[in-house]
Amino acid sequence: MNKRFKELRNPVQVEVIRRPSVGKLSPVQPEPFTKSSSALPRITSSALPRITSSALPRITSSALPRISSPSLPKITDPVLPRITNSSLPKIEESTHPSSKTAPTSSGRRMRMPLTPASIEALAKKERVPVRIAKGELEGKMKCRIWKRLHPKEAEHFERAYQLLDKHPHLNLNDAFGLLQSNLTLDEFTKRKARIKKKDELRVARASVSSIEIDAWFKTLMENQEELSFVFAESTLRDKIRGLAPLELELEKTGLIEKIQIVAVARPKTWEQITFQLLRDLKLAQKPSPVPRQPTQRAVGDPRPFLAHRGKTLSLFLRNGINLELPLVTTGPFDLLLGIPGNEVLIPLHALLGWNPID
Repeated sequence: MNKRFKELRNPVQVEVIRRPSVGKLSPVQPEPFTKSSSALPRITSSALPRITSSALPRITSSALPRISSPSLPKITDPVLPRITNSSLPKIEESTHPSSKTAPTSSGRRMRMPLTPASIEALAKKERVPVRIAKGELEGKMKCRIWKRLHPKEAEHFERAYQLLDKHPHLNLNDAFGLLQSNLTLDEFTKRKARIKKKDELRVARASVSSIEIDAWFKTLMENQEELSFVFAESTLRDKIRGLAPLELELEKTGLIEKIQIVAVARPKTWEQITFQLLRDLKLAQKPSPVPRQPTQRAVGDPRPFLAHRGKTLSLFLRNGINLELPLVTTGPFDLLLGIPGNEVLIPLHALLGWNPID
């Protein structure tokens, strides 16, 4: 075992036999091979030859062979057949309002200008608000997308347009009003007529000045004149202390509603008129009541009296009195008749009818 170990530790000796150039071969004593690298020659960078750019041959473009491009055949445009409008298939135009276009000078087609008729037609077709139909024609949100995003509102518009189909004389606002009021069509139509008449009466009263009537009352209040206030079945003497839109404040009686008054005049003036009065006996015994709603009264619009200033009018009052006096001035709620100094104030709500006397 120890012998084998010693053999392994000794370096391996290799015998190299070289061939002599001439003559007999002679053995060469080999050198022992060890693991040490000191026997190997050391190669340094100084031992290598240095190659510089000057040592390399310079290649120029003139030294390169010139390669000429082969002559290629000339390609010409093929002769294409001419396409005319008659050879093209005819395309039918869409009936949608947004597809209508008009040619321009450059050959392009542009959208036709929006009109209220086209917007309303699309809104009625799609059952949507007018603003949504207008938006689609302008290239914004489509009507079908709006109905998908707002199902409850779309349902309300569907019901409203169904009413328009049954009653073409209604408009969209009337259809919504009818749905919200839970009224029949006749009841809704009557209520709408009352509202319209009330608005017209408000405009009529606002168009007439009350300066002269107010000045007449102001003069009586400053002079502290006693006046005769004629009611449906009685007459009262008192002085005016203050004015209110719907009431008069009297010195002795206090507040009274203007709607109860039939006429106002100075006592001497009214006494002179009573001797010449013509009265209806039925109305004298049972005067006609005054409706609270101005639109239900016989006379409410003051504008027809403006053209009869200075002319004699025949007035028929609700307590049966028939007066024939010249018209001095007209106010929003009253008429002033007679001559200066002997005027008679007749409220419009006290009239049952009137006629001009030529």
